[in-house]
Amino acid sequence: LRAWHGAGAATVASRLARCRCSSSLLRSITRQPRNLPISQLVLPNCLKRPRTPPPAMPSSFTPSEALKDETCAAFAGARTKDGWVCAWAHRRRGWGADLVVQRPTSRQEVLVARADSVGWPVFSPDGAELLVVVDNVLKLCDCEKGETETLYAPPDGEKLKGAPRWSDGAVFFVVAAKGGRETLKQLHRAGEYVPEAFAEDVFVASAGGSIGSFDKAPDEPFRVAVTHRLADAMVAEVLVVDLLTRKATCMARDARVEYAAPSLGYLHDGRLLCRFGG
Repeated sequence: LRAWHGAGAATVASRLARCRCSSSLLRSITRQPRNLPISQLVLPNCLKRPRTPPPAMPSSFTPSEALKDETCAAFAGARTKDGWVCAWAHRRRGWGADLVVQRPTSRQEVLVARADSVGWPVFSPDGAELLVVVDNVLKLCDCEKGETETLYAPPDGEKLKGAPRWSDGAVFFVVAAKGGRETLKQLHRAGEYVPEAFAEDVFVASAGGSIGSFDKAPDEPFRVAVTHRLADAMVAEVLVVDLLTRKATCMARDARVEYAAPSLGYLHDGRLLCRFGG
């Protein structure tokens, strides 16, 4: 058989010896064309190499197995006249992060695709728009039209920190300079009395300090509260800043902020609510 079909027939000959085939089976193999490659020989099932069956698919997947390469975070929602509208960041390995919006009257829609990072979305009071930091750029998204525009792109060496906050026609956000101080800024959007959008400083943290939560008073158009953590990371103060004079008044101090910095927010009646660590 080796002489008839070449050196490759040694494998077939060894299998013939193991399976003790009959002489008629051997003659059926040798009757095939002499120049036929060994790979094209018509062999009986007993001489064919057994194939390992593919692994059986599991009947079901657990959520952790199905979503091991996907994560969803930064959920936010707002109540509109048509119902609830929701937004979240959807990250997939090898793809990036998407900003997904679910409106009550339509299916899910991707407003931003394949970004390196998507921050926490913040809806406008009416739920028609949302603010989000995408790849260190503050963007405004129209939930109804599905359109996105850039509101503020920090210069080189600066980074947007945390989530922005709405306030009528203005937007507040924090910028951290590389090797410098953190600054609370107010962005005025273009409108009837503002021909072009611009950003101005509201409060600058001390050297080595940081800015935590902040909120604008609902009953005072020129008053903003902010938490200021000092450089020693042990003391924080609650400040109220006058937007006209830029004067900051200390309302309270917290000396237990090593692991829990204070947070604040205004109630609808204008009262300031604070949570202190410790």
